Amino acid sequence: MDEKLQADIREVDPEVAFPASQQHVHSTWARTFHSRPELYLRPETTQEIQKIIKLARRTRRRIVVVGCGHSPSDLTCTSSWMVNLDKYNRVLHVDHDRKRLTVQGGIRLRDLNLAASSHGLTMPNLGSIHDQSIVGAISTATHGSTLKHGLMSDSVKSIRIALSDGSIASCSPD
Repeated sequence: MDEKLQADIREVDPEVAFPASQQHVHSTWARTFHSRPELYLRPETTQEIQKIIKLARRTRRRIVVVGCGHSPSDLTCTSSWMVNLDKYNRVLHVDHDRKRLTVQGGIRLRDLNLAASSHGLTMPNLGSIHDQSIVGAISTATHGSTLKHGLMSDSVKSIRIALSDGSIASCSPD
């Protein structure tokens, strides 16, 4: 990592970790495309995600967010910064009365289904690949085998999203 980037990392939110590796080789789920990102980042917290975004903006780096790379194209490949949300994967809250789970975007569908099941809940719609993260399934219009339940994103009541300046916005139909 060059000295300027190291200095920027120390300067921007110095108390927040910057979980970066330069040794990662990325391949898509079907192993059809490969890339070697400049930095491979695996944040665990919202604050780490915000720091990554702020640093990328400051250093004029592009960010590509990946989960399992389940895409038939090279969409998940980059030579810039790759952010993998696998460690940003927790169930944050279970609302039994409203039958809702609040989860982090990197949770895999298989783990989300297990968590829902352990609370007597289930997803109304499932795609055929359970390796996807919830954010990947939402952002790629994943759907199940019936028209009754629509897209997986139709089940989302609200989201919190990190914007290009590192701030967090909440979005819902309301």
